[in-house]
Amino acid sequence: MQRLIRSEGMVEAWLSNIEKKEELLIREAIKKLTNPNPTKKYRAIYASQYGNKNAEISEIVECAEFDHPNYIALKKLGEGGSGKVFLTRRVIGGEITNVELAAKVFKLNQLHPIIKGERERRELKQLMINEFTKLAYVQHPNILKTFVPEDFHETFLLPMEYMNGGNLEELLNELSSDYMCDIKFLPLLQTMIPGIAEGVDYLHRNGYVLRDLKLKNMLTNQTLKKVKLGDFETITSIEELQTSNRFTIGSNMYAAPELIRGEKATQSSDAYALGACIYYILSREKPSDNGFIATLNRIQDRREYDRILRKRLMKIQQSALQIEEKIEARKNDIGPEEYEILYETAETVSEYVPPLTSILHRLLAFKPDWRTFRNIHSRIQSFQNDYRRAKERNINLVFIP
Repeated sequence: MQRLIRSEGMVEAWLSNIEKKEELLIREAIKKLTNPNPTKKYRAIYASQYGNKNAEISEIVECAEFDHPNYIALKKLGEGGSGKVFLTRRVIGGEITNVELAAKVFKLNQLHPIIKGERERRELKQLMINEFTKLAYVQHPNILKTFVPEDFHETFLLPMEYMNGGNLEELLNELSSDYMCDIKFLPLLQTMIPGIAEGVDYLHRNGYVLRDLKLKNMLTNQTLKKVKLGDFETITSIEELQTSNRFTIGSNMYAAPELIRGEKATQSSDAYALGACIYYILSREKPSDNGFIATLNRIQDRREYDRILRKRLMKIQQSALQIEEKIEARKNDIGPEEYEILYETAETVSEYVPPLTSILHRLLAFKPDWRTFRNIHSRIQSFQNDYRRAKERNINLVFIP
């Protein structure tokens, strides 16, 4: 373990031992620091050496200014309206450990509009610290582990488990144009959709409403074997919703029709948002305020709403069922190993997508069946058994009722 340097001499000694080009970059960053004491200078060096090797001066400065005594920043992971997220290492007794955590520093004057409009600013810090402290005791394999928040100047810092694979929106963007044949599409179907559904179900069973469920808040690791719900800035308990005037105006990209109308968020509206996420995964449509979900929300007639929804889901289902034929048609143009991988992928997709479109039909219904995603693994298994039996008998099974 390394010790957090606190003397000017040790800072200069380290700077003299690195390449000249890097040294000049760090010295330029140090010039931009506010109150550039030895510890901040050391933080700048540490971030440039152990964090993002291609970091610009502005990122090095931000990491150096992140001067919490219990953490040292390696690099900035992202920034939203409510704050910045850094990859950090834990500092214990002045010693830098190898324990890596994501740490979000909140800006109380730039919180999510849902939260900002609910309390006077003087109450915001304590309100959110209380909420995140409760979440620190939530334990589930599909819920991002958060730890007890810590004071940080006039605001607070939230330490979180670090997921190194990015979010699901980023993963979808990486898929090839023929995405249903992409090997990376399988974990989305087999692991991530069921995992997210189980995470949402767990929070619901424990009395929470998420209110801002979206693909960007679903995180994975590099092996794509894990998925976790994160970023609980807008989460609240059902009790709190019932005793306050909290209203949610969600994004048209994920929000249930009742939220667009300005009604209160419920577990049912969470289910609709989950359905929107599954839709974006199955269709690979990029979330947009002018996309299919937003268009669907503008339809007032229930029959027309259901007709448009069924038509779109049938199209997705048919695309999945035709993949095996597409791969077979390419058999002579590709090698035997690639053919085998693609055909196995196609078989899996054709078994997973149809039952998921059936579940999706209920989640995105005019009046969603929000219990549909409970025990989602067993529901998918049941649908798959029906599919296999139908396939053996050469029956074209349609899942959408």
